[in-house]
Amino acid sequence: MLSDIVRDAGIIGAGGAGFPTHIKVGTPVENIIVNGAECEPLMSGDQWLMEKRAHDLLAGLSAVACEFEAKLKKRPRVVIAIKKKYKKAIEIIGTSINGSNMEILELPNIYPSGDEQFLVYEATGKIVPEGGIPPMVNSLVMNVGTLVQLNDAREGTPVTERVLTLGGAVANPCVTSLPIGT
Repeated sequence: MLSDIVRDAGIIGAGGAGFPTHIKVGTPVENIIVNGAECEPLMSGDQWLMEKRAHDLLAGLSAVACEFEAKLKKRPRVVIAIKKKYKKAIEIIGTSINGSNMEILELPNIYPSGDEQFLVYEATGKIVPEGGIPPMVNSLVMNVGTLVQLNDAREGTPVTERVLTLGGAVANPCVTSLPIGT
């Protein structure tokens, strides 16, 4: 089972909250929402991953969707939420999902469009109850980095690196992948 692979790999939400991913993928829901919106200003790691590792992202997402479909006996709705300004990522992901049951939701270029509750509302029209979590409205939100890590784990590669944005008042702003603990 996918949740066992994820648990054994020690994958937690790469979006920042650190929620144990094996619990998320072990609880099938009807709406899978991918957070490709970057929650914080100046961050661009999600954008970088969508552009550089779209195949791995979509393979991880497909694995989750297939597992949910088998458990629910129906195909979940799969929405990839991306800020409108990430045109290259939208193009790459859009081309890659063409002909599939996945769809792109273009989000406004505002803060906090990467907020979990905002994403659920934008994708489904449902409001997560105060203090609640997305499964309460039959939804799951996963960060693009988490899905890439999930796919890596499926292929036997452990999580040893973290994508980081070096931005702000620095001489050479960039996005890079560094060993955890650097």
